[in-house]
Amino acid sequence: MALESLTPFAKEWIESLQKRDPQLAEEAVKQFSSDRADSRWAPLGVSKAIRTTSGRIDEAPAPVGDRSRMPEAIAVAHTRPVFLIQNDRFVPQTIGPQSELWASRVEQARAIVDAAIPAVGRVEIFNHSRYDWGGTAWLVRDDILVTNRHVATLFAMKEGPGFVFRTGLDPRQAMRCNVDFLEEHQGALSRDFPILRVLWIAPPSGPDLAFLHVARTAGGRALPPHIELAADIPQADTFVCTIGYPARDPDAPDQSLVLETFGDVYEKKRLAPGQVMRFERGDLLHDCSTLKGNSGSVVLDLNTGRAVGLHYEGEFLRANYAVPAAAVKAALDGLGRIPRLESVSPVRPTPAPQPSPSEGMEWIIPIEIRVRIGGAAASQTNFAIQTPVPAADSATRLDTALMAARVVLRDRPEVLRVRLGKRMRNQWLTAEDVIVVEVTQKLPNTRLFDSGITPLPTEIEGVAVDVRTASVWEQLRSQGVSLAARQPEAPDGINYVEPTDFELTPVDEPMRARFHVSPDCGFPVLQEFFQLVTRTLTATMYEFDATHVFDALLAAVRPQSRRLRMVTHPQSSTNPLARFMRRLRNSLGDRFDHVQAGVTEPLNLFDRAYHIKIGVADSRWLWLSSGNWKYSGQPDINPVADGETSWTPLETLNRDWHVLIDNANLASQFERYVEHDFELSSQRTREAPPPAPLPDVFVPASLPVRSLERTAVVPTYFPPLDINRRLRIVPLLTPDFSVYIDAVLDLVRGAQRKILLENQSFNLLRDNNFPKFQQLFNLLVEKQQAGIDVRIIFRDAAEFGQQGAQEQEQLIARLLQLGFDEDLMRVQVGCHTKGVIVDSSRVLLGSHNLTNAGTHRNRDASLIVDDAEVARYFEQIFEFDWENLAAHRIPESVAGIRVANDGEATPPGMVRINAEDLFDSDFPFPSFFATLQHRVDDRAEDGKQPDREDSEKR
Repeated sequence: MALESLTPFAKEWIESLQKRDPQLAEEAVKQFSSDRADSRWAPLGVSKAIRTTSGRIDEAPAPVGDRSRMPEAIAVAHTRPVFLIQNDRFVPQTIGPQSELWASRVEQARAIVDAAIPAVGRVEIFNHSRYDWGGTAWLVRDDILVTNRHVATLFAMKEGPGFVFRTGLDPRQAMRCNVDFLEEHQGALSRDFPILRVLWIAPPSGPDLAFLHVARTAGGRALPPHIELAADIPQADTFVCTIGYPARDPDAPDQSLVLETFGDVYEKKRLAPGQVMRFERGDLLHDCSTLKGNSGSVVLDLNTGRAVGLHYEGEFLRANYAVPAAAVKAALDGLGRIPRLESVSPVRPTPAPQPSPSEGMEWIIPIEIRVRIGGAAASQTNFAIQTPVPAADSATRLDTALMAARVVLRDRPEVLRVRLGKRMRNQWLTAEDVIVVEVTQKLPNTRLFDSGITPLPTEIEGVAVDVRTASVWEQLRSQGVSLAARQPEAPDGINYVEPTDFELTPVDEPMRARFHVSPDCGFPVLQEFFQLVTRTLTATMYEFDATHVFDALLAAVRPQSRRLRMVTHPQSSTNPLARFMRRLRNSLGDRFDHVQAGVTEPLNLFDRAYHIKIGVADSRWLWLSSGNWKYSGQPDINPVADGETSWTPLETLNRDWHVLIDNANLASQFERYVEHDFELSSQRTREAPPPAPLPDVFVPASLPVRSLERTAVVPTYFPPLDINRRLRIVPLLTPDFSVYIDAVLDLVRGAQRKILLENQSFNLLRDNNFPKFQQLFNLLVEKQQAGIDVRIIFRDAAEFGQQGAQEQEQLIARLLQLGFDEDLMRVQVGCHTKGVIVDSSRVLLGSHNLTNAGTHRNRDASLIVDDAEVARYFEQIFEFDWENLAAHRIPESVAGIRVANDGEATPPGMVRINAEDLFDSDFPFPSFFATLQHRVDDRAEDGKQPDREDSEKR
């Protein structure tokens, strides 16, 4: 791309760079004139080199003079990259545009940059009606933070001679704030320090700055060293960087540019290099890339390590603005003359407002919170609450009780979360509205009394209290470990591109097929499939931890004439799947082609997961499954052949459905799509840095096996169903622009007598479901109410480490609200199946979970088999599970999980695992503990492998 071919603005920017930064200008010209200046770069060119976002997190200061400013700016996007920060250190990689020159410059300044990073934090707000964080702040003295006025006024205001925190969403208490000095990309830890008081907020006529007093210690940690202020205004073109927390802005006028620059990573600590432009009318102008959320960022001199400014806003197509360090220092020096007030002032009654024609009458009414403990009534201190008249309806009554509960319980250390929900009775949900109080561990009253602990109230403000064990994630979050950071939000859209030269088509041909299930005979048939390989094996997998499966796979492809190609879900380097991939690379060399699917940035091909589980041998044999290559789904047992009579495999392992088919047409269709995924995922030119390591945790060594009211005395283990004749099969994949969900809707819509649905995951949301996904649930309810036998088995969500239990509670509540008969849904431990059987004549099986992502945007594969014999085979298994393995019970979450200290001995009754293992889909299912020793042995064995560079294709 020649410089003359650029737009006038682009030429002007490049020419400006040639004067201000010739080296960078040379790099930019090479970048845009290279062969890589293709469709990804050319439409953007440099003509969009400066853009801004369009909204501030709060009202912007009034315009000064003739400035017409946007709140934040992305300045000089492709020559001003944004780097990641991990473990308090600059990472010389970006998720947006690359600049080797800038990476080298910041690397040379690493010592001073890494020294400043720990002093920069995110301002987190509690009890705000709209925001849970407000911007950036940094330590300017030992226990003083500096941020912007427009950040501080989100939660504080002037009162008398000083400043106080504002009244919050719960009007009975003021807002409060922490500063988190971590909040890094893919980091799970936090480093929170409470903000004790607001020292000073500059008036609107002054600079956009405020000072906050922060606690010197928190959680046994001391504050990091502060950042020194520069004494002088820096020269133009001085290399600087901002360190702060850019936030997503859906209103930005050029979303493609924002995505290109920031890589779809927001609200995490980032470093953006640039240059000082000039000093103008009391402001320091710079051109680092920023977004809203960067408000309050430090502008750091890369030569001296001193702060030269406090970033506060940007001007469209011009520059970013900062309060100069000299102005910050002058205000800081004046703090000794500024009165200081305590942070929280009591909520005081105020005169009743006069009614206006457009508003109803409101009163300030002191109320008394009424609680009941073990039948005895008690009361709490009076609080003032603004209450509308007439009396509130049921929803308002619940909200009022919830706020009261949070006030009453806020000082109970064992209480982790208070929310509204439904009463749990006999391990199943009822229709009664309650206040759900989640605790670290639920204990009987006798133990509480023996320990001198007052039991929690049974009722607050007339609303019953239901005490439950908090989720695994909530327990760890209370200990400063955030697992949510490891599961970032899926992008608003995906970049998957359908192939243009082929597509899936139904197959109606003679074929051989072996339908089978786990744990009955899963692995023996998988072994048969591996032994069919004579030339090539193409496979996909989501999770893989079974050593015996790995051994069988390696034996199948070890001969020199055979090749293996795999696409797998991205996993950390310590995950068993990743270790197995390294072993295959070491064993097979260039006969092994592997790529991690482009699920996340920068490709974002799929929503949340590359969840497909298939294998194709010699472009002829297809193996398709609902399950992973894990001990839980492919155990090294054969209950059918061994005549197993105990229930142990069914109680401790997963139920999965599989099929092995001899049909070149069907097999080659799926193989071409896997090859398509391989090529798309191979286009990744850079990798995101590995996530920060998670700490070890102690978890209970085992969980009690649930007692089930079985109808059978001895279990039934089902042998495979072998077919050797014509079958009609419809292959299905997602993402596929509604083909899958349309096929499922047609399948259910055509039911005349029976719909049996067994699926691991459901996530019917309160709002914003995909319309056709919501339509599926509506259709199921309609069919059931029309007299059709509609039954659902789903997996016990307490097995999932995320907020699975609560999501399951919400799902059941929403199904009941839709009108689904609660007696016709059951929960099954270890249900990993994804199947639907209709009228004993058609069956769907595969890997698709019934979630928004699973039915639309994840990569998954399923089959619809139009055959009564096959449908009846799976129907008998469904009926067996319904009567013997599924139950009307939702057990408690795992209690007592805590972070392990370095070198700490494992307490009795506990096991030590890494928090990474909590993401395993089997935790805390019994199979997780049953195979824990295998994991330890595998890791030890992996440590003996040659230290060979992993050269697998990315």
